[in-house]
Formats: sequence, structure tokens, C-alpha cells
Amino acid sequence: MTSEPFTTQTVLNEIVRNDFHTNTDHLWAASMHLIMFSPALGAEEVRFNELHQTTLFPTVDHGLADNIWGQFWSATGWVGLTIFVLIFNIVLAFGARAIRCTDPSIRSLIALWFAYWGFYIHRNELQVEMWNEDTSAFPFTGNAKVDVRNSPILTTGPLFKQWYDTKGKDGMEPPAPIKKIVELVDTARTVGPDGQVKAAQEIFRIWADQVYEIGTVGLTPMVQGVVVVNTKLRNVPTTLGNDWPLRSPGNARPEQFYYTK
Repeated sequence: MTSEPFTTQTVLNEIVRNDFHTNTDHLWAASMHLIMFSPALGAEEVRFNELHQTTLFPTVDHGLADNIWGQFWSATGWVGLTIFVLIFNIVLAFGARAIRCTDPSIRSLIALWFAYWGFYIHRNELQVEMWNEDTSAFPFTGNAKVDVRNSPILTTGPLFKQWYDTKGKDGMEPPAPIKKIVELVDTARTVGPDGQVKAAQEIFRIWADQVYEIGTVGLTPMVQGVVVVNTKLRNVPTTLGNDWPLRSPGNARPEQFYYTK
């Protein structure tokens, strides 16, 4: 089993090494990737891997992911590839500025589209984690997702964790918002409840403003399961904190539940 970044890099290597060239028909199909769910909308596709796979990877019995850089090189040579590299980076630079918009909903859409631009047609090593928002009530303990030092619990910025672990010798220095979150976490561990509340509010404000996560469903009880209580079951708390570090519903003391006749 191979990772997609490894496979696409291999595709590019083999295309250049074997001097594999094609016409430009498949570039129009590649442009359709800019439209989400374009095949479902009826767009006709000429997949690049169908052109190169039988020649370069004849023994592979499954489809290989396209490589946009290999596509442009095979169809237009170094000139076309250079032009596309410039366009690609200009669009990313535009996205980096546009995401500074103050409207959270617009920022979420911009983040989604540019993640699509940066990943789907590029097939780079952007990591996306899908998970429920457990530990959100514990920003200072329990491997909270807001602290990059808790990797691999959090897959955001593994090089940031390496930077902290090595005191800046290796890895990548995190941007100011990440540093501020780490500072707030450390401060909150030394102050009382009032200070912790203020620190948590600031952490979640930074987290939301920077769009480090894109929420899909909010205000749902479906964290550790929807709680349904039988009418004959007694001694069940009417309110209860529900989070992974609490081992819900273990914190309800289920050993004390009982049924009435």
C-alpha cells in the first residue's frame, strides 16, 4: 500500500525520466477539477493516468492519481509547466490575502476552496483530519486539539511540535497565533478558574478566527452517543458533562443506576 503523495511523485518522476509526451486534450479535463463534483454534474473527463499508465506502469492493476505537474510537462513542456507554476502560486497568494476577511462564513468558504485548489488538483501532502470535537471542554489537559504540542493527537502542524520539542533546533517555527495559543495554555495551568475561563475564551477566539478547523454540524449531543433514558431507569443525572476525558457516560456513575418495577 502506498500513499498518494508518494504515488504522484513517482508518476512525475517517470514521466520526466521517460520523456513522455501527449497532446493537450487532457488539460481541459484537468480544468474541470476546479469545479467541485464536476463528474456528477455531467463533465466529460479524459483522465491523464489513462494516457500514461499503460506505457509507464503496465503492471499496476489499479488507477493512479493524476499529477497536474506531469500533465503540463507532458503536454506543453517546460514552458507550459513554468507558466502553470506561476499561476498556481499567484492564486495561492491571492487566497492567503483573501482569507484575512473578517466574516467567518466567507473565510470558511475561502479556506475550503483553496484547500481544494491546493490539494485536489495538486495532490500535495496537505493533511485533513475529520473528527468529532471531543476534548473541547478541556483546552488545557487531556490532549486538547488546540495545542500543537499534543501531536499526533492533532495532525495540524507536526513540524510545529518538532520545533517545540527541540527548542527551535528542528521543525518549523509556528506562526504568531499558534504561539499565542501555546502561551495561553501554559498560563492557564498556573492560574485559578477565572483566569482559565479568560484563557479558554481567547484560545477559542483565535482558533475560530484562524479557521484551523471547519465545523460541519454544531450543537449536537452526538459526541459519545445520544443519551436516551428508559422511563423506569432511576438515579440518572438530569444534566451531565459529556466529553471524552470524562469517559462519558462513566462520569454519571452507572453502577448506581437501577430499574423500578
